[in-house]
Amino acid sequence: MTYQQLAMSRLRAVEHSRTVLVPVTSGVSAVILPDGTVPQRTGQFVPAALVAQVPRRSSLTPATRLGPLPEAALATAALAAVTIRAARDRITTRRRTAGANAGN
Repeated sequence: MTYQQLAMSRLRAVEHSRTVLVPVTSGVSAVILPDGTVPQRTGQFVPAALVAQVPRRSSLTPATRLGPLPEAALATAALAAVTIRAARDRITTRRRTAGANAGN
């Protein structure tokens, strides 16, 4: 799980264009740069210390500015598409049923 956490931290570093420091007591500690590269890391279960100078940043990325808005918009659009499709299918089924009953 420590490598999964490291991979998620790399993603967050790129997403927010920030250096991420991953301090872990029993896994892999690391310094992750804003481009996702890992210039320093410790071994798993190895007592070690990392020292790095990290840049201060005040700019915001689109992901930081918008937060969960894009995901919410996509989820809403998907829900609307499924609802519209289900309504159309019901209308089509009713028309077919009405047409078949009219022929009897």
